[in-house]
Amino acid sequence: MWPYNRFILLSIVTWTCLSSCNSRQSSSSVIVDGSRHRVIEFTIRAPVTERPAPLIVISHGAGGHYSDHVWLVNAFLRAGWVVAALNHPHDTRKDGSPTGLIRVWDRPADVSFLLSHLLKDPEWRKRIDAQKVAVAGFSSGGYTAIALAGGIFDPVLMDRYCMSDNAGPDCQLSRGVAVDRADATLPFRDDRVKVAIAMAPAVGPGVTEDSLRGIEIPVLLIAAADDELVRPDLGAMRYARLIRTARLIVLPKGGHFVFLECGPVTALVDLFIDYNLCGRGIDANRAEVQRRVGEAAITFAGRALSTTDEAT
Repeated sequence: MWPYNRFILLSIVTWTCLSSCNSRQSSSSVIVDGSRHRVIEFTIRAPVTERPAPLIVISHGAGGHYSDHVWLVNAFLRAGWVVAALNHPHDTRKDGSPTGLIRVWDRPADVSFLLSHLLKDPEWRKRIDAQKVAVAGFSSGGYTAIALAGGIFDPVLMDRYCMSDNAGPDCQLSRGVAVDRADATLPFRDDRVKVAIAMAPAVGPGVTEDSLRGIEIPVLLIAAADDELVRPDLGAMRYARLIRTARLIVLPKGGHFVFLECGPVTALVDLFIDYNLCGRGIDANRAEVQRRVGEAAITFAGRALSTTDEAT
């Protein structure tokens, strides 16, 4: 999660397809959720197969971009999954705003809207096994995945945490910014989502205990022990303690940003903010960490969906 004023200069982002695109295997597009006045950019890739494949939707972190997790896209694609990644409006490097960054509760409905679009699309619905849908996310995207599993955000709880002596760096995001919070505590659980994967999940203190205890689908939580922005004890570890279906993986090293792709755009971000996304605080082999995380996520999701098959 990044303070908005650190990256406001990054108003230009190169829009690229995540692969050499063709009309059948890959697509980048825009959909409009008119009821919420949100324009959602997304990209989707599919394996070369004639059978419907499981789908995973990837949600980026605050002020991020769907290209931040190409490594995870490629890992799931190689494993035979259809992979979609979206940009959350008003919370990207392209169009970020203080209000957009704070209103994390807008994000889960973006994913649900995209999922509905894909499952109605004449071409993509034939490629997707609608009974095998997973969501993965990083930081605010990690919260997004948990919200779709049933977690409910309460801004009063987050305020209480941020005003306490225990407040962490993640609270810098909301200081001095007023937003409309009338719809913040709505439930965003989407029963089509069967598995949730959350990397360095944010806003842990702001998600209600009762809602987390009520989550029924498998949830994989991954965090680095040396995360400098989202404290693991208040993030992934808190979620894991309250979600009875959770599995927790704590990486010994890596920092918050080890889950990001270190590419040209990330390097450009490094020029304008204090966090060195490609280096500082990452005392680990990024490629190796991402390889292991990808393998763990694919194994977890595959086993969870297999269990779902057996239950039905």
